[in-house]
Amino acid sequence: MKTNYILFLASIIAYALIGYVVPRTSFEPFAALYLLLFGLYGYWCYQAKTIFKASKWKTFLGAAILLRAVFLVALPELSDDFWRYLWDGRLLSMGVNPYEYAPLELLDTKIYQEAHLDQLYEQLNSPKFYSVYPPVTQFFFAISTFFFMDNVLASVLVFHCLVLCLELGTIVFLIKLLTYLKQPIYLAFFYAFNPLVILELSGNLHTESILIFFLSLALYTFVKQNYTKSALAFSMAVGAKLLPLMFMPLILHRLWFKKGLQYCMLVGLVNICLFALFFDLEMLQKIKASMGLYFGHFEFNGSVYYLIRYWLINEYWRLWEYHEYFMDFHLLENLLKYDLYALLRKILPIVDLLLILYLSLKKQVRASEKAFLASFLAIYSLHFFLATTVHPWYISTLVLFAILSPYRLYVLLWTALVGLTYISYEGGNFEESSWVIGLEYWLVFGLLIWEVRQQRKKKNTASEPLVLNALIED
Repeated sequence: MKTNYILFLASIIAYALIGYVVPRTSFEPFAALYLLLFGLYGYWCYQAKTIFKASKWKTFLGAAILLRAVFLVALPELSDDFWRYLWDGRLLSMGVNPYEYAPLELLDTKIYQEAHLDQLYEQLNSPKFYSVYPPVTQFFFAISTFFFMDNVLASVLVFHCLVLCLELGTIVFLIKLLTYLKQPIYLAFFYAFNPLVILELSGNLHTESILIFFLSLALYTFVKQNYTKSALAFSMAVGAKLLPLMFMPLILHRLWFKKGLQYCMLVGLVNICLFALFFDLEMLQKIKASMGLYFGHFEFNGSVYYLIRYWLINEYWRLWEYHEYFMDFHLLENLLKYDLYALLRKILPIVDLLLILYLSLKKQVRASEKAFLASFLAIYSLHFFLATTVHPWYISTLVLFAILSPYRLYVLLWTALVGLTYISYEGGNFEESSWVIGLEYWLVFGLLIWEVRQQRKKKNTASEPLVLNALIED
């Protein structure tokens, strides 16, 4: 037990160094501390069955919150997104629609002066873009800035406190959910003590904390068959980040048909009301344009997309260098002239959608609650395997779903490896490392395949099929 206290103190020191001392541009010290934290986390996960006693879960809950409280007065260092949170929050606090103006359009205006936006503007990473943060997140931004329009540190402190409350709620609902499902409580602490979750949500203040809280509440009330409360919580998750909409076919199929339709209609109605508070047709077009520019130009830490793109660069365009050999084959020459990058970006979302529908409509989803819950992990994982952009904080939501699935090791490994992509910011210049990304996905895919094979072996004696077998069956 004394050893655990020493290791816990070492974790606090490591988090404090990352939060207050080590800048994003100094990758080596960050990586050393990050891997140390995951080493300690791995030890606790390995010892979880003996360390985390059900009778002492409140003690470990307090420890998880204490680790997050380390960042209470720290300005996020690994990400600069919070500056836009404060920008949007100050506008909304003044009664200005944060979606109406791009930051560049407010320079030298009365709003710019009254909201003290000069404190924020130089720190923004996208001053030409309209805000793309959904309505529920905007309310949290406004709460953090309402009383501190001219004080950045005070607003950040409020936001830290909000995230701390959200994380506390998430862990509590996870414990309640696991208890209801008759699963070991210690599984909740795979989320509670995960260094990526702590760093990206409590340290960098990413809005996944809002998404995960409402998803955990929605799942807990869902399994208790309180579908109205679940739909309302799910609506807030969609209002925080639109990605949960990909689970609507899964929920519709599980509740089939009348209950599922009512659930989905309630989610749709609540979000229509939320978005109607802010948007008209003109603003929707502005946001669509900003999102199009963002998703059309930015790429980061992709897996399948990068692999195909690499093949196109090294193989496909090699043919184009010798296109004179194909001068008489007009169809082939036209194909060689086609922009395959644009085609790839169009095809992958379609493949993503088809796979989501396939996994959502499998018969096991209706027959087994276990398969239904595991489907969330399968769908979310596939989405990010096909995505062009996978920031480290995106993976935090997968930890929530992994706890409810027999396939969790690859997710925990992914959380350890994805943080190493911060090497892209080393020295202040953005440049991705193909070695880091390649190592990341080779190990993640390798462990996933191993887990699937292990579960297939167990399937011979298990009473229920497991949903992630869909990745390699049929």
